[in-house]
Amino acid sequence: MVSLVAAANDDQFHGVQTFECDKDLNELPVDRRQVKNQGVPVRMCFRPYDQSASRIKKIDSFTWEFNHAAGTAQQNVVHNGSDDGATSMLGCKNEGGVCFLDTFLGADFYLNQASVEGYGSAELEIDNDDGTVRIKEVPLQKWIFQAEFKMVMRNGPDGEEMSDEEMQVLREQVSAQHSAELAEAAAASRATLAEL
Repeated sequence: MVSLVAAANDDQFHGVQTFECDKDLNELPVDRRQVKNQGVPVRMCFRPYDQSASRIKKIDSFTWEFNHAAGTAQQNVVHNGSDDGATSMLGCKNEGGVCFLDTFLGADFYLNQASVEGYGSAELEIDNDDGTVRIKEVPLQKWIFQAEFKMVMRNGPDGEEMSDEEMQVLREQVSAQHSAELAEAAAASRATLAEL
């Protein structure tokens, strides 16, 4: 039974990080993220979370989607591991260590300042401890052109804005509660597996 749990836990770390990147394939910090500017390509990068034991075999699919007052704009830019050859360019470097996708979004994506969703799937090659390699399909998702907002927390319905210290205490309390709930769920799962 332990091997089943270990395999399930190991598998959860094998995924792909999807992020906005620059020409050198470095992740863009929040203050340098892309803005809606028609005619300028959008660059996304894809990198395995565990680069020591996994590589991207291929980006299977990727679609951009944007909801607006007149409906939904959708642009399928990668299909069956190949870019569309017209509005997008897909490539990988470092033997699958990082892949990138450049896309010129259609005019419908610029009807307002709302966010655009990108989603799809990739295949990872994962090294097993016994020297074999397995393939795992993983989802990809990223929102771009996200609007800026500031959240204000108050003490009570008519209270004053919480200080940074009060916010930190609240975050720690929520985190502790969440950790306790996760530990309880994991214990219940282990008990169920032990009964099998």
